[in-house]
Amino acid sequence: MIRKKDRMEPSSPVWLMLCMLMVFYAVHAFLVDKWMMSDRLIRTLLEHRIETFRTDFFIVKFRALSRWSILLSPLLLVLRLTFLTFWIQAPLMLKEMDLTFKTCYRVIVRAQFAHLALSIFQAGRWIVLKPSTLDAAMLGMIPFSLLSVFKSVPSSNPLYPLLGQLNAFEAVWITLVAEGLVRPGRLERQFLYPTVSLLWFLLILFQWTIGTVFIQWLQ
Repeated sequence: MIRKKDRMEPSSPVWLMLCMLMVFYAVHAFLVDKWMMSDRLIRTLLEHRIETFRTDFFIVKFRALSRWSILLSPLLLVLRLTFLTFWIQAPLMLKEMDLTFKTCYRVIVRAQFAHLALSIFQAGRWIVLKPSTLDAAMLGMIPFSLLSVFKSVPSSNPLYPLLGQLNAFEAVWITLVAEGLVRPGRLERQFLYPTVSLLWFLLILFQWTIGTVFIQWLQ
């Protein structure tokens, strides 16, 4: 049952924000594939991970995967946002049964602009640095992250991507989600911030584990 207060909340143009995200991510994927990820850069990224004779095979597969990622970016975005909504909503419903999927989805869509800001910032930094000068360390460096603190950690270290995920943009995402779900008397800030942060960290840890296993498989 949805309480009257929730029904009276002003509706946001979720479809408009979603369309904006789809366009931005599709353009970003196209620019990364066509302008930044040169064959030379891909070879540089793979040279210490797989045998040289397998590099050309992976370049061909990467190009094919990139084309599909551009075409499927809207669908992948919707699937990602839907998964994040369920991931955040399910535990919170143990405390607040009236938290609807629509409400949670609206909050997740808004928060996704924090991740979009990171993508734009990264693309701008790569353009300034010029694609021809990029290497694994520059490509993996996340601004305003723990990598800026632990500068001695090499890009080949398995912890490198995990440290990059702990950044200011993710903190903004957590803040947007927590603030968007605040319901006075039902979902308070002192409960939401640690809960959303824990759920976010578990998801980041899972992604990092999958990525580490995949890298080990490539080797």
